[in-house]
Amino acid sequence: MSIPRPNTRAVLIVLMLAVPAAACGDDGEDITPPPGGEQPVYTSLAVGPRPVPGVAVGATVQLTATPLDQNGAPMTGLSAATWASSADAVALVSPQGVVTGVAAGTATITATLAHQGTSRSGTADVTVTAAGGGGGGGTSSATVTTPNLTFSPRTVTIAPGGTVTWRFSEVLHNVTFTGAEPTGGSIPNTSPGASVSRTFPTAGSFPYQCTLHSGMTGTVTVQ
Repeated sequence: MSIPRPNTRAVLIVLMLAVPAAACGDDGEDITPPPGGEQPVYTSLAVGPRPVPGVAVGATVQLTATPLDQNGAPMTGLSAATWASSADAVALVSPQGVVTGVAAGTATITATLAHQGTSRSGTADVTVTAAGGGGGGGTSSATVTTPNLTFSPRTVTIAPGGTVTWRFSEVLHNVTFTGAEPTGGSIPNTSPGASVSRTFPTAGSFPYQCTLHSGMTGTVTVQ
């Protein structure tokens, strides 16, 4: 007695029909993988506080630079921003974002931060007011610092009777006037971290230099 051979073509058709059914599943499970968490993308740099408070000549204000992602959320772990002032004669800014008022006026402070090949910048306008409210004809003051063996700002302008303060940093410096001198005369060699002031009672130009460092010069203009 011969055993009938199965219909091979029929078997294949049955198997092909069964495979999609198994792939789809009968329990309603969604086989699409759930979306992963969105990766933060460095998108902008916010400079604050907002609004920036005004600063008097010789006073300081701390600015911050906060990197933000595509959703406006702060990002951490990035490098520090670099800072620059549009007018050093009005306001100086330190590498840490501390702004010092130098003379009455307005300066734009810019912070820049690069991360993974993307560079973003943010700005803030700082208004500097004259010491004592800046009334007409009143005295004024200015501050000069010594970054990278330079006087910054190199030229300051004050009213007669005003005061200039030199804030020394990095290494030993002096302020040696090469012509007319203010009250108190030249400033001798002074250690970093110290501040020395001189008052200028009369109008005129007062050029000076640090005799310890070639090319380190500045001028006080009284008018």
